[in-house]
Amino acid sequence: MGIRFDDLEDWYVEDRNVYAFPYDPKNFEIGDREWDKILDYPIDLIFVEIPYVRTLDPVGWNRRNGWEEMEGLKETGLRLDFKAELVPWNKSGIDEIIAENRIKQPIREAVKENKRKESKKGRKM
Repeated sequence: MGIRFDDLEDWYVEDRNVYAFPYDPKNFEIGDREWDKILDYPIDLIFVEIPYVRTLDPVGWNRRNGWEEMEGLKETGLRLDFKAELVPWNKSGIDEIIAENRIKQPIREAVKENKRKESKKGRKM
């Protein structure tokens, strides 16, 4: 099926006018992770950037927004060939997320340990 533009809205980077997102090349979909628990770069995903929908499909953009199909094509141009840009993980912004998660990791482990101890206390033997 591919990736729908609606699925990319959360991954839009306004100042660069691109969608930047983790991609799962095995399943051909946006990479899904529990980002608040990730501690290393995902080895099964890549990070890519693709142009904004208006650049990729200006005619479809015009139709969707109720404009004439050819409106603004001279200004935006019409290309038929696009390639996703592969972005190294260390330039994706994930380093900050990983650092935060590593700081939180000992806290999570302590909470899990306390829950285990509490559940053992409540058991009848």
